[in-house]
Amino acid sequence: MVYNRHWSTGGGAEAYAGAMAELLSRRGPVELVGHERFDPGALGERLALDLSRCTVRTVPHSSAAVTAASRDAALFVNVSHRSRDASAAARSLYVVHFPTSLGEVTPATPGLPQLAWGTGFHPPDGRTTWSDGTATLLVTTEPGRPVDLTLLLGFSRPAQAGGTDVQVLVDGVEVAATHLGAPRSPLERWSGRPLRLRVVSPAPGVPAEVLVTSGSFVPAELVGGADRRTLGVPVLGVALGRAAAARLTRSGSSLSTSTGWLDSYDLLLANSVFTQGWVQRLWHRQSAVLHPPVSLRTPGPKEQVVLSVGRFFPTGQGHSKKQLELVRAWRSLVDGGLGGWRLHLVGGCADDGRGYLEAIRAEAAGYPVEVHANASGAALTALYAKASIFWHLAGLGEDAERHPDRLEHFGISTVEAMSAGAVPVVLAAGGLVETVRNGVDGLHVTGLDDLVTGTLDLVGDPGRLATMAASAVQRARTFSLPAFDRQLAALLDGL
Repeated sequence: MVYNRHWSTGGGAEAYAGAMAELLSRRGPVELVGHERFDPGALGERLALDLSRCTVRTVPHSSAAVTAASRDAALFVNVSHRSRDASAAARSLYVVHFPTSLGEVTPATPGLPQLAWGTGFHPPDGRTTWSDGTATLLVTTEPGRPVDLTLLLGFSRPAQAGGTDVQVLVDGVEVAATHLGAPRSPLERWSGRPLRLRVVSPAPGVPAEVLVTSGSFVPAELVGGADRRTLGVPVLGVALGRAAAARLTRSGSSLSTSTGWLDSYDLLLANSVFTQGWVQRLWHRQSAVLHPPVSLRTPGPKEQVVLSVGRFFPTGQGHSKKQLELVRAWRSLVDGGLGGWRLHLVGGCADDGRGYLEAIRAEAAGYPVEVHANASGAALTALYAKASIFWHLAGLGEDAERHPDRLEHFGISTVEAMSAGAVPVVLAAGGLVETVRNGVDGLHVTGLDDLVTGTLDLVGDPGRLATMAASAVQRARTFSLPAFDRQLAALLDGL
């Protein structure tokens, strides 16, 4: 069983998940678990994978539903970015695309109360963590020594959803309740409404279960859009202890928890050494590196084409591919005299990326730029075959310490382009420095000026471009499906 929350988007995480599913399906039946129906044949065509032996299973948008589905699997593989869904399978793998912060995560300290995610909470949206209407937290204390627990509720439920009664139970007993409708004051709207309760473990080492229930709604059904999650109430923060609760109420701090749900997995797999380092820093966990499997492409007759591939969405929604900045660099090249070359931008685009996509098209107007939103797999394959140069600048302008998740974690599209003989010019940051050897397979750059200069150097030296292209093809084989299959088999044998 392979789980991914966003199968239909066909991005890098879905390519990783799909490749795992293809390889596992050669060994036995595989279910592709998600929250919406999709056509595995169409997805396989788009990602150049064979998913014909896989079936699709849909479950509700909740952690409890994902965990319940996993009970039916001999092997459960979670390949969904930012998932906090626990596994109940006999054997489980968790693929870490990048360990985005789950709040202030600290390892357990013996003798001190511990707070851990249970089920029913969606991954955080900035300051807010939504419940799904029936969500749990697990609090472990010394028996006989209760602790204060504060939940801070926000007011971002849409008006169409109306107010809702919120009930909090500890081990089945109601301890707090409120009606979450309009805020009682402007201050409460800003700071949130605190619910305070006392919690104590029923036995040594046994956590108390804090159940938060409320009404729920599906945003897409009320206000339109693509968000089909089941949402209950927005939680701005949770804190243990009176002093922590006071700070929380004033500042709206994010949820502070342990990462105990990761204990349900036998092995964590990081998609790069870059990601592995942040798994240790943010989650205090060990992980093995399993680079994403890449479907190698076939080089074709090269044309004067620069290609960039990645989903269209702006900075702030993840590791944006910076297509707007790429177009600005391209304008500089063309204005400087580069002629005969064309820039092609390819990528999926959901509803929330439409505004960004239109901004790119407006910026590119009048220049030799072609934008391919939601292109077919065949169209992308054809562009890979004829592209001479590949651009990738995810992470440009980002603070690598504050927002490491906005850097490229590995770069599947870069390796795909290399396999087709396109020479990559990439930002010298994140996982890209692992895949592309500077001056051998491609170029590392630090900004737009470097991108322009490096591209001009390659364009002006066809011999160097051809040598690097040949090296890129060889390098890409390191990340091929057969290489991935061998590494995955060795990891599975070790479980």
